[in-house]
Amino acid sequence: MWLQNPDVMYVYVDYTVDGNAWRRLMVATARWLNGHLAGVSGPDDHSWAVVPTMLVLPSVEGSKLRTLLDQAISEGGLDVYSTPA
Repeated sequence: MWLQNPDVMYVYVDYTVDGNAWRRLMVATARWLNGHLAGVSGPDDHSWAVVPTMLVLPSVEGSKLRTLLDQAISEGGLDVYSTPA
């Protein structure tokens, strides 16, 4: 579902590299993040946003998005940003 509509939601991805412990990471597209931050308009309206640690990918869909996610995980280095699953 997320791969087809990535700009309207985020997802938590559980992954493991080389059979190590499972890790969990929040993943969103740049368009989702920009839309989320655009809602911060000032003291009279919504004046804050919570932006947790996340992997932000280009605003593409489907198999292109899945390929980018797989590449990011396989390149390594995400463990410092993720939590145990």
